[in-house]
Amino acid sequence: MKILVQWTNRTPADWEEIDSSNWATLPRKKEPTGGEVIDDLKGWCHGLNVQGRVFQSDHYHAEPITDGVRVTVWNDDPIDYPPGERYARVVDFLICIPDSRLNGAINTRQRQVVFAESGARDRMSRAINTTFLSWADFIPPTSDIIHGVMVSDQLHLDHRKARSPHGWIEWTEGVDAGELDERGEIKKQRPLGRFPPASGTRTYFMQSAARANGVHIATDEVAFETTADSSSITEKTGSSSDELSFLFTTPTNEPDQGTWTTGVFRCSFDAATVDADMEFGLLTLGGSDGHFGRVNAALSSEVDTKIQTQAAITNTGITVVDTGSVTFGGATQSDRFECLVVQRNTATMGGPQTVTLTCDADGFADGPWPAPVTAPRRVIII
Repeated sequence: MKILVQWTNRTPADWEEIDSSNWATLPRKKEPTGGEVIDDLKGWCHGLNVQGRVFQSDHYHAEPITDGVRVTVWNDDPIDYPPGERYARVVDFLICIPDSRLNGAINTRQRQVVFAESGARDRMSRAINTTFLSWADFIPPTSDIIHGVMVSDQLHLDHRKARSPHGWIEWTEGVDAGELDERGEIKKQRPLGRFPPASGTRTYFMQSAARANGVHIATDEVAFETTADSSSITEKTGSSSDELSFLFTTPTNEPDQGTWTTGVFRCSFDAATVDADMEFGLLTLGGSDGHFGRVNAALSSEVDTKIQTQAAITNTGITVVDTGSVTFGGATQSDRFECLVVQRNTATMGGPQTVTLTCDADGFADGPWPAPVTAPRRVIII
């Protein structure tokens, strides 16, 4: 499987694509001890990107596994990560295949084990496809390690600016050519009928167009619409911080129902890229509360809220979260629907990290609302 590597250079450059089978042949420099001079020779790593999951750590290792690659990264610098703060991530990335949970949509398969000491673990939430173990259980690789190196804040920022975006749909190993679009990327799945059937008849698609919402103060207050978009939105969050990042709200008079039908409300996220220490969703993370919500028509007050039943999202690809069967309070027909996304950066170092959501047919929300009631047509016969 391909891996994108960004080398730490005096003059930052974009990602370099390699095959995981060639990891052992990459150039390496000695583990830093302090006072290193940054030049333009390869050997220290500033980041990895696999299926849109972006890592930045003290140490990096990758190895081919059946149908994919295993990435191991860990932080143990005695100054930046003293005892109590050390942690490692071991993430398996498998080739994209049809996902039975999504009615056959081609999707990522990522599973993660986090080994963390108490200080680091306390900042992390329960996450989808993630197992947490003690740092004492972590056995680091003994060879083929590529180290990171400390750089100035400005040089770190310059490295991030040099990166071009590469999302999960570019990882096409093992995917049939007929499943790829004209750019050689995995096609959007919902237009192919690959999505879990809805319980109602109303679907709202994520848009990047602004829609101000006076109930909350989110960084990106954007729209839900009844037609799909073709764009993306990115939000960054500083170290050890959480925020209300994305707020999607339906148009005026949508869903146009007084008492909302009891049932399951869902939101499908198409996460193009997610930095490795980020987590997000429609739930509480840190001091920020995300949710599915019912708000009044003027977008000035909350009527009722529910949270997702699933754990936090840390992976890229298509992830559907839901409320379980719930009943929203309220009975005013003009009330609107919202999804308020919270995201958290669990790292203490490295500055802001990002989440990028693709606003397309695979990014949507739905619920058990019935079809709109259309007034009968009056026919006058003369």
